[in-house]
Parts: sequence; structure tokens; C-alpha cells
Amino acid sequence: MRYVTMAWVLCWLATPVVGGDYNAVDKNGVRVFSKVPPVGVHPRVILSPEDLPGWRESVRETYRGREFLAKRYEDGYITALAALDDKLSGKELAAAAPQTNCGNNHKMLFATIDVIYHQDEARARTVCKAVANFARVLLARSAHKIDWGKWAENIGGIQGLNGIRTGLNELWQRGGADFALAYDFLYDYMTEEQRDTCRRALSVTTKDLVCWGMDFPRGRGISNWYGYHGELGPMLLAIEGEEGYRPERWEMFKRIIRNWAEVHFHETGGSNEDGYSINTSLREGQFTLIAMARRGENHYQRPNIPNYFKWIVLSLVPGEDTGETVGYDWYMPIADDLELKARTGGDAILGEKGEKTEGGKPAPGSRRLLVRFLSPANVDISINTHELCRDKQKGPIMGTRLTGAITCVEPDYKVMLVPFLVGEPLPESRGSTGTV
Repeated sequence: MRYVTMAWVLCWLATPVVGGDYNAVDKNGVRVFSKVPPVGVHPRVILSPEDLPGWRESVRETYRGREFLAKRYEDGYITALAALDDKLSGKELAAAAPQTNCGNNHKMLFATIDVIYHQDEARARTVCKAVANFARVLLARSAHKIDWGKWAENIGGIQGLNGIRTGLNELWQRGGADFALAYDFLYDYMTEEQRDTCRRALSVTTKDLVCWGMDFPRGRGISNWYGYHGELGPMLLAIEGEEGYRPERWEMFKRIIRNWAEVHFHETGGSNEDGYSINTSLREGQFTLIAMARRGENHYQRPNIPNYFKWIVLSLVPGEDTGETVGYDWYMPIADDLELKARTGGDAILGEKGEKTEGGKPAPGSRRLLVRFLSPANVDISINTHELCRDKQKGPIMGTRLTGAITCVEPDYKVMLVPFLVGEPLPESRGSTGTV
């Protein structure tokens, strides 16, 4: 719940402004982002200073915003960080620090949001001390290679792509976007010494990180891991143009997010990994997408990402409260002629595993998936139905990756997936299209 709360509050943190109108949009309904301020002015990653008044007003209108702001935020983790002895250094400091993990990182940003909303200078002193002490801990860990990750060479099979192989843990151990945005938003409340400590920590933490997708060919950008590493964007841009900034790393990382934005999401709104696209990819990836948009490369103006948000609503699984809230991994073939339908350009129906029946027939409300093969007939195609619909315990693949279970010699063989319920008319056009 805490993470969901932060995600909604940050959606409003990321809302743009133009000409003093906090809710301004362009002709396509896409928000117009404010300009990035000059070097040395903060905040700058996903908001500018002139955005803050509009954000304070707008966040109160959201359910999650009201819920979060109903009481002042306090947590023992912030207190423990702020209380670290100034005389500690090196291994002693690293050992004395409270545990670093994803949840504790969020607490730094929660406390920051509380400060900037209430403009509370007294509370800011404690939170700034905590964030700066976290930076001191990072510098100590870096010097002694404590929880720092492993060096690897030729990552992803790319010759010469060497560095610290970066997964979520490596990002989280460095504070991720939470630490970076805390520094960015608290900058004006910090002392010069605190700013310098945070700057040096952000520079050190981003030096050798190699996230999945860096220097990979564009076509490999289908994985949710591209966007899932989106926390690196704020880590780099929080010190944009300042001492220790690494512009070459930003250009490299921006390229993989561009590849992901262009390849992972189909133009009609589907994606290569269904629910993982919203649950992981966009959750962190939007930090960098927003930062890129503010710097002149706006992928929200492409049809695929706005259409994905429309598609996700159609794909929610009613009543699910597990990780399978989105996706088609519950479906199995009913028609034996699935491959024949693919060859002739017809329709096939996938039914829900273990579905309820009435009188031997599917009960009304049972989930169905229409698989409509859109390309011309008589192509050389085969379908691995075991891979498509394998048992949950064996790790099912998600539904729009039907295209991954199809082998075809034609370069643009198209498949449309349309969710519907038994008792509904067979849908004609609603759905998402994937290309083999």
C-alpha cells in the first residue's frame, strides 16, 4: 500500500506546467512539460521550481494524495539515519547504518514529499541530515566495495560492454530514484556541505553501472527489465551539469529507454509482457520517460504508450487480487485446429483453465480470449501451444507473447488478442495487435 501511495503521489509530482497553467495539455491531450531550469537550479529531474505551487494544489484533489497528506509523515528509519554519528567513517559507518532496501529508500522520498508539500523548514533539517548521511554511507560502501555488485565483461553478449552488472538490488543499494529525487527536491533546504556529499555519492554510484539493454540492438527492447531499471535516470540527472555528472552514461541509458518505448509497446496498445508492462516497466520507467520528455524527447506523444493505458483497462482480470491482475496466462486452447486457423487467417478461441460449467457448457462470465489471425493465409507458420499455454506451476508466459510462441517466415504476421466473457457477443475489433 505504501508503494502504491507513493506511485500515485509521484504521478502528480510529475504533472507538468506551461505558462502558469499546471494542467495545460497539447492538441492531442498530452500534458505540456515545463522547461528544465538552468544548471544548479533544483528541482530539475521531473519538476521545476515553478511547478511546485501547482503540484501542491493538484495533489490535494487525488485520493492517494489526500490519504498520504492526511497526517505528517514520520518513520524510525529517517530518525536512525539522521542520528548517525558525524565522526564515523569507512567500514564503521557502513556497519552502523540501518538496512538499505527498496522499502527504506521509499521512506526517504515519503519524508521528502512531506517536507516540500508543507514547506516545513524545521522538519527539513532532520530529513536533509538523514539524506546526507545516507550519501555518506554510500561513499563508505563504494570505497570498501560493500554490497556494491560484481564486475562483469561482455554483458549480454556485447563485446566490450563491461562494468557492474546491474539489477534492481544494485540500484536499490545505491538508493535508486528515491535518494536522487530526495536530493533534487530538498536541494534548497540543504547546506552546501550536504549538497556536496550527495553530489559526490550520486556520481560514484552511477560510475560503472551497466543496466540490461545498454548497447543492445534496438530490437531486443521487448523486456520489462528495460523500464524496470528506469530509476537510473533520476540518479544521473539529479546532478545534471554539475561536478561529477556523467553525460555519457545518460546518453547510453536514454537510448535503452527509447528502444523500450518504441519496441516493447505495440502501436495499438498491447505490449510484449502484458501486466509486467505496468507493474514493473512503467512503474520505474516513467521516471526516465518524464525526464526525457522535459528534455525534448516526448514518447508520450507516440500512440503506443497512451494506447497501452486504454488497453490495460480492457485486460484487467475481474476479482483477482494476486500478481495475475492482468494477463492471459490462465487460458488454454479449446480448438484443436489453432494452427489451422492461423494458417487460414481465421479465429481461434482460448478458454480459461478449470473454468466453471453449467450443464456441460461454460458458465456465463467465464473468461475467453479470441485470437484473431489478421495476416493473409497460406504462410509458413507453426504454433508452440505447449509454450503458449503451459501450466501455471511451470511459469506461464503472458498472453500478448502469443507472438513469441509463433514461428513464421513472413516478417509482419499479425495477431489480435481480444478478451471477452462467455455470454457476451463475440467481439469484432476491440483488442491489441502484436507482430511476429
